[in-house]
Amino acid sequence: IFNTYLQAGRFGDAEKWLNSWKRSRPQPREYFDRVVQMKLLQNNVLGAQLSRSANATLMNRNRALEMEHLIAADMLDFKKEAKVLEKWLAEEEKGEKNDLTKITGNLAYAYFHLGDREKQMMYAERTLNELDKSLEEFSTTSLLYKTRKVRALALAGRIKEAFDLIEELRNHRLCESCPYGTCKDLDSFEMEVCEIAGNIGQAHEMALAGHNKWPDEESFVIMANILKKKVK
Repeated sequence: IFNTYLQAGRFGDAEKWLNSWKRSRPQPREYFDRVVQMKLLQNNVLGAQLSRSANATLMNRNRALEMEHLIAADMLDFKKEAKVLEKWLAEEEKGEKNDLTKITGNLAYAYFHLGDREKQMMYAERTLNELDKSLEEFSTTSLLYKTRKVRALALAGRIKEAFDLIEELRNHRLCESCPYGTCKDLDSFEMEVCEIAGNIGQAHEMALAGHNKWPDEESFVIMANILKKKVK
C-alpha cells in the first residue's frame, strides 16, 4: 500500500500509512527502510541521513548500504559513495554473488563523478560482462537488464551504442512485457547517459520531469540536486 501511494505521488497518504505502521508491534525491518526512502523522495537529505544513522542496525543490511550510497550521492560526497559501494560489493562477493550489476554500475557512475576514468572504465566493463551473462540466463527480465546496460555502455565510452539501445528499448511496449519499473529505469538511465555525454542542461530537465512522472524514484531527486550545481 505504501509503495502504491508513492507511485501515485500521494506523499501525505504515504506518511499516514507510515505512522500507522509505526504504531504496530513489532515494527518490520521494511518500516525503517521506508522512512529513509520517504525522506529522500521529499528531498530531505538531512532527515534521511539522520534516520538511516539511527536505524541502520534495524534495517535489512543491503538496503541500509543502498540508502547510505544514495544519501552520499545526494550530498555530492562521491568519495563516501564509492567507499560504501565497494564495501557492499565486497560483502556480496563473499556470499552467493547474485546480481552484482546494480552495485558495479553505481560504482562506475560514482567514479565518473570523481573523475577517476580508470576505475570508471573498470567497473563499467565489469558491469557489461555481468549483464551479458544475465541477458542470456534471465530472458523473462531481459529488458530490465538492458536498461542497466544503457548507462554501462555510456560509462565505458560507448555513447552512440547507449543512445542506440535507448532508441531500441523505446520501441518495445515495456509495460506489457516487464515488471513495474522498466520504463522508469529507462527514463532514469537515459537522463544519466545525457549527463555522461555532456548534455547537462538536458539531463537536468529530464531529472525534473522524471520526478513528476515517477514520484517513487529517488534517482530523479538526487540527480536534480547534482545537476543543478553542474548547470550553475
